[in-house]
Amino acid sequence: MKDIESVNVWFDKAGDYLDVTWASGNTYYAPTQNDRVMALLGMEGNLCGFQISGISKIDDGEKGFVEVDLHPVKPESTIV
Repeated sequence: MKDIESVNVWFDKAGDYLDVTWASGNTYYAPTQNDRVMALLGMEGNLCGFQISGISKIDDGEKGFVEVDLHPVKPESTIV
């Protein structure tokens, strides 16, 4: 992964998700081992960001954070 110079963070309160990206262009979301987290990949398979859904549901019962390996579990099964 190349050096990251800037990061874009978007919180959608109505949709209850957080979107973090550091690259643009043709990208797609792929599932990770955590049902709540999607990896944002470039067409070459490079990691360009991630999305976490259900942000409002993260509480002390979940230790207040989400930890996940951002490698997609099945790159061929993607959401465009």
